[in-house]
Amino acid sequence: MTKRQQPKRNSSKSHVRMKAKKARTKLFQIDLGHAVAGILVLNGVVIDTAPILKRLIGKKEPAIRNYVRKKKWKITKVERK
Repeated sequence: MTKRQQPKRNSSKSHVRMKAKKARTKLFQIDLGHAVAGILVLNGVVIDTAPILKRLIGKKEPAIRNYVRKKKWKITKVERK
């Protein structure tokens, strides 16, 4: 008998997160007023966000800052230890 091989689970998000851990990334917290969400930026481009901000994936950091300012939200860089 041969063992049945399981298909590899390589979701794009987990793959991105693994690469992001190896590379230098920036984490930002955005206060929306009614919610708080985070975004992960790699090389100036948003690669992962909380579900409420998924439309920002792929946008560049300066564009995100302008968008946040227009919406009157608050953005802060999260310092890692």
